[in-house]
Amino acid sequence: MEKIKNEKDSKDRMQRNFFAHCGLEEHFVFVAEEKEGTFVRYIEELPELRDTIKEMLLQRI
Repeated sequence: MEKIKNEKDSKDRMQRNFFAHCGLEEHFVFVAEEKEGTFVRYIEELPELRDTIKEMLLQRI
């Protein structure tokens, strides 16, 4: 039971941070500063990230 609660708390925290940082939460994005400018992209190391973000956005519509 405790594990289920912790997983829900973790997901709730992730969702809260995502929206609090306008989708640019530090654990989700890669930022590179180059001569041409600053580039931001979602990290590719978490393949389920795109589906998680889609689910969070659809819940908020």
